[in-house]
Amino acid sequence: MIYDQNRVITDLSPAAERIFGFSKEEIIGVHLDNIVDNKTAELLEKSKHEASYVDFTGVKKNGEKIYLELLNKESPTGVGIFIVNNIHSRKLAELELRKYQKELEELVKERTEEIELKNKELKQSRRAFQSLLENLQGMAYQYVPKGGDWLARYVSKGSSDLTGYPPHDFLDGHISVDRDLVIEVYNDAVWKEISKCLEDKKNFNVRYPITTKSGSEKWILDRGIGIYNAEGNLVSLEGVMIDITREKLQEDRLLNAQEEIIKQRDMIAQQEYSLSTLLTNLQGMAYRVL
Repeated sequence: MIYDQNRVITDLSPAAERIFGFSKEEIIGVHLDNIVDNKTAELLEKSKHEASYVDFTGVKKNGEKIYLELLNKESPTGVGIFIVNNIHSRKLAELELRKYQKELEELVKERTEEIELKNKELKQSRRAFQSLLENLQGMAYQYVPKGGDWLARYVSKGSSDLTGYPPHDFLDGHISVDRDLVIEVYNDAVWKEISKCLEDKKNFNVRYPITTKSGSEKWILDRGIGIYNAEGNLVSLEGVMIDITREKLQEDRLLNAQEEIIKQRDMIAQQEYSLSTLLTNLQGMAYRVL
């Protein structure tokens, strides 16, 4: 679009007609001030002085807004030319991208806050769980398979009270449950029962006696579960050992008492039978009066 020294438009390219929707006859002879608002006039001056393209929003003949970029060149005599590029599609894409980027940033911020909150909750949960394990009346443990053996990955402080051995003795491999604690005659049966539960992917509850560091005997209840990966392979063994020595003694006393009751009952029955036989065969008259 070309204008003369008086800022009157003198020529218009076919591309400009298509961009703005005006015909050449409608634009030629029109003064720039009649078709350019103050804001656009400032952009024209900026482009002229900086000799660079500037983005602006134009208005088509039908009133539709269109995104354009414009370069304004002017000769020393005042004759000027506008070079206008239609960047509407690109600008819409940029605006859409900016909108998407903003939404994405808000989403990332929202998700980051959620993750931070979850991490905080997880840390609190871990602290609470760790405190629970450390104060547990028993020994919590985690073992992982290594070759044909088991390697201790975690043992709670309760191991000291239960077995007399501190956690690091288990973690260093100096103390093994089956080798050093379980009374030997029970070893095969205990591991057989645990292995069957692991094979069936079930929890196990096993009772067996152990020998503590001081040489005393304790009965424990070993409750645990196997942990498996997505492929179904056993990756760890986790559980807790609880001292049930008192309960086992009470149970033994109860069993002994039951056996004694049965023995006394059989003895009384035998005495009654003997007395009945004696009275039946007595040569005379047996009697009782009140």
